[in-house]
Amino acid sequence: MDVSVYAIPAVAIIVMFCLMSASKKQPQVDVRGNVILKLPIFYLIIGLFAVIGAIAVLIHGLINHEPESPFALLFIVIMMLGLGIPLLLMGLNFRLIIKDEGVEQRTMLGQTQKIEWSEIHDVSFGKVSLELNIISDSNKIKVHMHSIGFVTLLEALESHTDFNRIKIGIPQ
Repeated sequence: MDVSVYAIPAVAIIVMFCLMSASKKQPQVDVRGNVILKLPIFYLIIGLFAVIGAIAVLIHGLINHEPESPFALLFIVIMMLGLGIPLLLMGLNFRLIIKDEGVEQRTMLGQTQKIEWSEIHDVSFGKVSLELNIISDSNKIKVHMHSIGFVTLLEALESHTDFNRIKIGIPQ
């Protein structure tokens, strides 16, 4: 019997359980009383492993040059970097700050977007992407369900707007 048939789904289930439990943790609060949501450190670690792995594969491929497979090597490196760099940047840079006036997001590229509570005209939840979309006329903020303190964001949305978990379509 091949153990990997059971090991891979088991690891995936454990990781998803850890990520979902992280979203229920209490978020950080700064000195002004603003609540700060961040992604779990798992995002940063996986991104770092993928980038380091891509570099290792590239170095190994350059040292042990296989003339018949340069495109396979390039494809693997680009795929690993394409998955690893966004995770690494999200783990390092993503922040959502819940303020009395509204929400402010720092994206994975370090850009800042703000939406005041009164400007929010739609909130939706992607059941596949697990992202909460907060939409105003001029901005759209996306927050992943795995963010530490996600429940706090939902509570703030319910207290400052007409949107609630049921209306948005977020599972309990």
